Amino acid sequence: MASALVVGNMTGSGVFPLPSPLAEHGPISLIAWGFTATGAMLLALVFARLARACQRTGGPYAYARRTFGDFVGFQTAWGYRIAVWAGNAAIAVASVGYLARFRHALATDRILAAGVGPAAVWSLTAVNAYGVRQAGAVQVVTTVVRLAPPLLVAVGGLFFVKSGNSGEFNAGGGSARRTPVPAAGDHPAGRPGPAGEPGPPAQAA
Repeated sequence: MASALVVGNMTGSGVFPLPSPLAEHGPISLIAWGFTATGAMLLALVFARLARACQRTGGPYAYARRTFGDFVGFQTAWGYRIAVWAGNAAIAVASVGYLARFRHALATDRILAAGVGPAAVWSLTAVNAYGVRQAGAVQVVTTVVRLAPPLLVAVGGLFFVKSGNSGEFNAGGGSARRTPVPAAGDHPAGRPGPAGEPGPPAQAA
């Protein structure tokens, strides 16, 4: 359950519609994935070292407070909380975008969408408030549902790869050195915000 909780916190809602906008850049967008994945791994190593050096609960708040004092520690904790609140809005928008693929009224009826988004957030809040064990069980289920389709496509798709379907390496044209830059901006590690900015319903399939 603890592992599922970490995966749930680190996997933003914006990662699922990413293949659609990245495909516009062609195979060169894989370079952007490589850059951002490397950056994410380096960031993870930084936090791993900080956790060994400062064995206190609190995460970034504890590290900042120990190094820079109470004021910076408070600012770090407050900024993190604001990011979490903003992330809830992104989760609500992403939920509506995904569900709109199955119920098209959500894509056209703003009142219905405005009700479904907060309802999704509050339903998960109710599960968390009900109990830690129940929240952990839901987290395990949602983690499996979240990771199974991308892994199935990534692994199973290797058996259907054909060189004739790849198209131009740099489909966007222009300088090859600059093309991965906008593609990296579509990656969750290249975006501001904890959960990424979900695309429109058409891209959220």
